[in-house]
Amino acid sequence: MSFSIIVATSKNGVIGVDNQLPWHLPQDLNYFKKQTTGKTVIMGRKTFESIGKPLPNRHNIILTRDQNYKPEGVTVFTDIHKLIESLSNNEEHMVMGGGEIYKLFLPFVDKIYQTLIDVELEGDTRFFVPENFKPVDEEIHKDGKINNSEGVQYSFNTLIRM
Repeated sequence: MSFSIIVATSKNGVIGVDNQLPWHLPQDLNYFKKQTTGKTVIMGRKTFESIGKPLPNRHNIILTRDQNYKPEGVTVFTDIHKLIESLSNNEEHMVMGGGEIYKLFLPFVDKIYQTLIDVELEGDTRFFVPENFKPVDEEIHKDGKINNSEGVQYSFNTLIRM
C-alpha cells in the first residue's frame, strides 16, 4: 500500500486561505486530474466542502471528526487507522489535503507530488515538504497566470522519502 501527497504550494508554503486555494492555475488542475484519476483520493471535511461534490472517476474518502457527517457519493471515516485498513494494498492512494490531513498522513507517505508556485502569498494554511523527501523529477514552466500576474513560474515536482 502506498500513500502519496498531492499539494500545490507557494514558495512560502501557503496552500490555502479561508478554506480555498489562493490561486487559480489551470495547469495545476490538469496535473492534479492526471495524477489522481482512477485512484482513491483522501481529504478532510473542509477540503471536501470547498470542492462541493465528489471528484469524478475517483474513490472519494473523507476523514473527519464529525461522527454524523454523511454526504452522498463519498466514503466517510472518523478513524485514520480504520481508513487505512479499508484500503487495497496494491494501489497508490492520494492524500489531497487539507493541512491537518497532510500532517496526519505524513508518517505513511512515501511520495509527494508538489506544484510549487514561484510566488509568496498570504494564507492561513501551510505545508512544507519535510527534509527527508528528495526530488526525483522536476518540470519547470513559466506560463502561469495567477491573480492577474502573467508569466508566473511554477514547477511540478515529484519527491520521495529518503
